[in-house]
Amino acid sequence: MPDRDSESGRFQPDTEWTRTELLEQLRACMVEHGRVTRQLVVGDPTNASREAFDREFGTFSNAKAIAVDTPGQLILTDGERSHIDDELRTDDYRKDLLIGLLLGDGHTERRGERAVFRVGMINRRFLKWLADELGDVTASVRLRNTAAESASSARSSGFRPGAKAENYHDFHVLTTVTLPWLGELAERFSGAPKRFPDDLQLTPTRAKMWYVADGGLTSTATHQYRSSCFIKSKNERERPEYLKQLFERFGFGPVFHASHSNVSFSVEDSQDLLQWMGRAPPGFAYKWETESHHRYQELKRRAYETGS
Repeated sequence: MPDRDSESGRFQPDTEWTRTELLEQLRACMVEHGRVTRQLVVGDPTNASREAFDREFGTFSNAKAIAVDTPGQLILTDGERSHIDDELRTDDYRKDLLIGLLLGDGHTERRGERAVFRVGMINRRFLKWLADELGDVTASVRLRNTAAESASSARSSGFRPGAKAENYHDFHVLTTVTLPWLGELAERFSGAPKRFPDDLQLTPTRAKMWYVADGGLTSTATHQYRSSCFIKSKNERERPEYLKQLFERFGFGPVFHASHSNVSFSVEDSQDLLQWMGRAPPGFAYKWETESHHRYQELKRRAYETGS
């Protein structure tokens, strides 16, 4: 451990800190205070100076992103990370889970040649299942915002002045470890807004993850309950033919609705689509319930109320 100044108790500005020591200081701040700010970290005389963090990471924000915003990175050696990456590259199922969610609400964040994947939602039960399916690719599933915090934000922004917590839900985020394969995936889905690769091909698993993230059922107002599937894709609304052909190659006949930025399926096609995608993952059984509106509402209520 470096020597401290005998009078101030603070380490000298030119103290040589290792990368691991600096990151551990940020993690310790998170444990003690529940948050990490530059003021809290460098205000502690036992920690490194601002200059030390800037020298090692470029900015304090970069250091925080590695230590706190992307949990799980500290425990991995280069060899361990390489092993996880190698296993993921040969596992089509786990890759399809990530690609499918990236078609919907999932997103990647670059970390040099690597990237981290995140997906957030109120359905914690699904995220817990997903974490288990991804195995050691998963870094964490964490609460991002409580229902009360979301309501407060809606009120303060003026979006919903009368927002109440009981009308909101806790929001959770699954984060992966940073991996080179995810960096390559981020490159394929680059652009703002996110653009799908021209050579993208669906699989049942990819379509299922896209559907749970950005799809749903719509019912017809007839004497008999009839429901059909739709999948949103606002970022690709300028390429309707591209979106349709993703499903047409499997024998489906979707219709693109520009006003809703989605592809929709007939009642008959919807049954075939749900069967093709396979069983609903935990937390999303209601999106497979096409026979009973009462049952659909009950399953949806359970998913939103418990999230577990």
